[in-house]
Amino acid sequence: MVFHPESNQDFINAMARAGAHHAYKNNLPLPAMLGCACEESGFGTSPIYNLTGCPFNLQRPKDWTWPECVTMDRPTNNKEGEKAKPAPFCVAKDLAEAARLWCEWILHWPNTKARDALLLFRDNPKEFARNLYLVGFAESSKAKTEKYVKVIEQNHLLDYDAVSVVEEEEGLD
Repeated sequence: MVFHPESNQDFINAMARAGAHHAYKNNLPLPAMLGCACEESGFGTSPIYNLTGCPFNLQRPKDWTWPECVTMDRPTNNKEGEKAKPAPFCVAKDLAEAARLWCEWILHWPNTKARDALLLFRDNPKEFARNLYLVGFAESSKAKTEKYVKVIEQNHLLDYDAVSVVEEEEGLD
């Protein structure tokens, strides 16, 4: 079911709760996941997010195994004058499944050299977010992934640590 946030902060908190376990389990930076989700989905308000429940706008080619998801063909934005081409967007039943898809997308990216270059930044959430273009996010544009870093900074997403969120959820803090 698609989560409809009441505010940007509501979306951040829900995504953090839903994504912390997957980020922690896969040793990926939760703040980068949050920055990507917020920017790609307009903090849970974009039309594609509202159709798919996946705030990452993942377009999985039909011949890919990963991420494991049901897909929904939807028109994409193209260059001016081009007719919109349908693309297979991953569908998520909830934000936790979307977080799993984000992790699988990164960890199973077929270009191992690009994936390994990104994973070098696991301990630096802003650099990780900045380099998500290496695995196809933000139209594979480094300039566009800078928006993820801005979202992280403007919304204090470095305060969201996967370990802390998981411990809080499990009552361990």
